[in-house]
Amino acid sequence: MRAALAVCLLAACSPATRESVAPEHPGLSAGTAGNAPLPHWAPDPGWAAAPLDLGPTHGGLVIDREGRLWAGTDGPHGVVAFGPDGAFVASIPWLAGSHALLLHEVDGEERLIAAQLRTHRVVEARLDGTLLWELGPPLECGAYATDEAYQPTAVALAPDGRLYVADGYGTSLIHEYDAQRHWVRSFAGLGEGDGQCHVPHGLAIDTRFGEPRLLVCDRENRRLLHFDLDGRFLGVHAKGLRRPCAVAFLGDRLAVAELEGRVALLDRDGELVGAAGDNGNAGQRANFDVAPADWRTDVLCAPHALAFDAAGDLLVEDWNRSGRVSRFSAGR
Repeated sequence: MRAALAVCLLAACSPATRESVAPEHPGLSAGTAGNAPLPHWAPDPGWAAAPLDLGPTHGGLVIDREGRLWAGTDGPHGVVAFGPDGAFVASIPWLAGSHALLLHEVDGEERLIAAQLRTHRVVEARLDGTLLWELGPPLECGAYATDEAYQPTAVALAPDGRLYVADGYGTSLIHEYDAQRHWVRSFAGLGEGDGQCHVPHGLAIDTRFGEPRLLVCDRENRRLLHFDLDGRFLGVHAKGLRRPCAVAFLGDRLAVAELEGRVALLDRDGELVGAAGDNGNAGQRANFDVAPADWRTDVLCAPHALAFDAAGDLLVEDWNRSGRVSRFSAGR
């Protein structure tokens, strides 16, 4: 099935959840939270106008220093790169099934680290597709009898080189490795109590509070958690979310891709200060099978990943059988 790269207009919403109807006015309303204005995004109809057979989108998004967007898919192109104008520029087919992506630099060279759910491993690759290393399940932790039991959904890299991998679709454990990729410890695990997770779907390093923290999208408990970098639970950062999948930082604010049809914007205290793309059709929220003919440009269906470029423009990938990636230009 061909997958148009839809340009979707983000819908204005108040912090209250809208359940019955789609938002009336498009765009994230301008306003203030604290002393800083809220952003206002507008659709970018010229971006990625040519359709591409993406296949299903169930992956991550990252933007490199040249402004290219790298998008994970389950389709034949694997991880796909688009230029700033939306033109298709590259792909890494063998990375198909990569559920999450991150970019980092080694001696000035940008590299991808991917949680490749399809192959039950974490890998690093050059942007030309060269495989550099792979990391299977941490058998040392005693949680895995087979490789297939390991289902990594997220990766994060600390400033000191430590690597964190979330087994989101498996044990709900989070595994820590040192800078040489030796297993150090496993923490979290399935549950709803303090320091536990039910599908740790996304990970990020949060540097807004002094010492870096690990931020965890605890999807099925509908909350965000903070841990220190040694795996000690620090607290619940936000709760009552719509199944958070991934996050992206915008200054002191945090955008959250919520599977149930919304991008939430949270302040530094984890409070909701705005929302975008709020889907009032409950039947479309977290629905993998919404067909392109049923998409609306002012709402999202199942946000799975998001990223900001250097200009503050927002890119969102929906979990969608046909493949959906959208760009929204920041008001400026």
